[in-house]
Amino acid sequence: MPRPGRAASLARHHLPRLLLLVATLASCTYDADPGPLPVGGGVLLATSTTPAAGAVGVPIDAPVDVFFSRPIDAPSLDRTDFRLFSGRSEFAGTIEVDLLESRVRFTPSAPLRPLLRHQAWISDRLRGLDASTLASPLVFEFTTGEQTGGAPAPRPAVSAADVQPIWQRSCTACHGPPVPVAGVDLSSIAAAERTAVGVASSASALLRVAPGDHARSYLMRKLIGSLGFVGLPMPPTDLLPAAQLRTIADWIDSGAE
Repeated sequence: MPRPGRAASLARHHLPRLLLLVATLASCTYDADPGPLPVGGGVLLATSTTPAAGAVGVPIDAPVDVFFSRPIDAPSLDRTDFRLFSGRSEFAGTIEVDLLESRVRFTPSAPLRPLLRHQAWISDRLRGLDASTLASPLVFEFTTGEQTGGAPAPRPAVSAADVQPIWQRSCTACHGPPVPVAGVDLSSIAAAERTAVGVASSASALLRVAPGDHARSYLMRKLIGSLGFVGLPMPPTDLLPAAQLRTIADWIDSGAE
């Protein structure tokens, strides 16, 4: 057993290392941090639409976009919650949520009818990641022209190799060997595929990375630093810049391969 003087000397010698270890652990992010989900609420606002309400001459191949004041909780929105009509006819289509733009997009399965008035309707069951809700259903109208040209350009395909440098710079200090935090290892493409892509989150009903859908990927909730996740955002001190977040979202939407 060391003498009291010797113990004090050892404590002074190792204190800087202990403090560094504590700081490092405190900065790490866990997808299963203890504590409840943050409680939000309030009113979710629609900030703009494309086409704008009352627009005329809208291209018949244009999607319908609605932008909101807060990121949207994608699982709160199903096919019956965003509908598009022309008279009594309803259009089939797909619904996409973009967390980074706080946008919901309805893309019709076929071109809209030319020179007719159309009505978009969104249910008040829609909610934000912070549990905010619409005060009432959202309804707006627009009139089509005869031309095409409204379809947006597709997002670029992004591979795991494009995303790996982001993980290396910002995430692998915690999410890497020897013991990756929460079992999420981002130190290599293979490790990320094994521990994140298609893997259930221990803190949510979502997958950590849902290939093809960044808005239903728990990892993106942590990265954007909004509500809707347990514990700390990722990274916990400085959130990634918008361009890197878009690269990661595009990687997930490209299939996370």
